[in-house]
Amino acid sequence: MSLYEHHMLKEIMEQPGILAALAKRSRHLLEERGAPLWSGEVAGCERILFLACGTSYHASLAGKWMIETLAGIPCQVEYAHEYRMAAQLPLENCLAIGLSQSGETRDSLEAMRKAKEAGARTLAICNVANSTAIRLAHAAFLLEAGPEKAIASTKVFSAQYVATFLLALHLGLLRGRLPAEWVQKQLQQLAALPDKMRQVLENDGFVKEAALVLREATQLLMIGKGPAFPIALEGALKLKETAYLHAEGFAGGEFRHGPMALIEPSVPTLMLMPALPSEGFELMKGTLGEIRKSGGPIWALTQKPLEEEEGVRAHTLPEADIFLSPLLLVAPLQLLAYRLACSRGLNVDTPRALCKAVTSDPTSTP
Repeated sequence: MSLYEHHMLKEIMEQPGILAALAKRSRHLLEERGAPLWSGEVAGCERILFLACGTSYHASLAGKWMIETLAGIPCQVEYAHEYRMAAQLPLENCLAIGLSQSGETRDSLEAMRKAKEAGARTLAICNVANSTAIRLAHAAFLLEAGPEKAIASTKVFSAQYVATFLLALHLGLLRGRLPAEWVQKQLQQLAALPDKMRQVLENDGFVKEAALVLREATQLLMIGKGPAFPIALEGALKLKETAYLHAEGFAGGEFRHGPMALIEPSVPTLMLMPALPSEGFELMKGTLGEIRKSGGPIWALTQKPLEEEEGVRAHTLPEADIFLSPLLLVAPLQLLAYRLACSRGLNVDTPRALCKAVTSDPTSTP
């Protein structure tokens, strides 16, 4: 089977086109107070509750960071399956956002129903028109990313990320926190992003080299700070579910509070280093230096040049705004998971024990 016959690779490579389509739709953000983007009212909330599972949970973490930063609204992110079993608390003046690829995942649907019963307004961000999630919610954002046949979600994650970015801009505008001129510049940068992502996907020498070196690895640590932390979690998940590699994502500062003990010459670390404010970037460089002293091999995706050091393989990505750079980080990680799975001779599109939408609860056997 040729590489392009795999659905996963095809869907990874479709992402620049999907981002371009979303950028075109985003022009409505400055028209009619953004109403054309959503099928119902999403403003007027005093707090936001994200409910999601797996990849959608990671997109929710990114959404929390963007909405709190741009709109100043407190956000909470919960695993949908845990929220189902949590105490029922009142949710007046709350917007509960359910993120789902299929709109049929049982945990996400039950969590949305519970939030709705508690008084929350609900918004479904989903890729499937007329799905249960879309019908259940008060408002909806249809991703329109096209069918995603590979079990490991790639293009839908990027679409979900952009959807929450647009929501953050929308809420920031309505609350008077963001000038329309600044928002317009953000939309222009979003329109420029597809070409940058295409460049990242086509310039894949770093990914091919990493896949070759990591083929025999048994574990990998991935570190990101700020907006790169959800990307570290998502990249680690892709490696687990596609390449069966035990990978774990960590927040940059948290790495020194325990996980550093895992570093040894046989344990590689992948550093995600977007163009953070100088203090954040320097802290990540400090963590990189400590890992290097401990003897662990380091791979780094960075948007600021790094000095060449023994044991460090760095790849510089195109420049992008801090709110959009995570999309340029996640693309090579998706590609790495794909190429590593192929090199191991694994079933790329249908990993063992997984399905596209979890529509039932686990059952116990006697």
